[in-house]
Amino acid sequence: MDEERREKLMNLSDMVDNLYKRGRQSRSMENSPRYYGSDILLYPNEVYTLKAIAQNEGINQTELTKVMFRTKGATSVVVRKLVNKKLVEQRSEEEDLRVSRLYPTQKGLEVYRAHLEYDLKYLDQLADRLNISLDDLITANRVLRILIRSFDERREAEKKEER
Repeated sequence: MDEERREKLMNLSDMVDNLYKRGRQSRSMENSPRYYGSDILLYPNEVYTLKAIAQNEGINQTELTKVMFRTKGATSVVVRKLVNKKLVEQRSEEEDLRVSRLYPTQKGLEVYRAHLEYDLKYLDQLADRLNISLDDLITANRVLRILIRSFDERREAEKKEER
């Protein structure tokens, strides 16, 4: 490894710590419910599960578990809460009654759309607070996508090695 590359890597040595720290910050926010354009109080894990269902209408719980990086049990609990809050409905498949598909209700779609607006306002305020342009945020998001894809690929490779 050449000296210039080594020095750059040394300058990045706290990046892994910062990524973990950001993850812990996100998890701490999971304890703060909000109203997202309705009279229904939702925790972030519920609203992001609703978002995944709205963006993938007809998804089943096994697929949702993978999308949300959760256990089947944790996914089942969140789905049950969303069903009880009348934001999601489960429909059994005609071919296989053991498999149910998830769909947002009309109220669920309203909350989903309100949450999208909430996210847009958040991003606008974030750019202002950080004193950076939206183009800078787009670049940061591009890097995050690459990191996430790399993590997913690494995780899949490790699973294959375990088999």
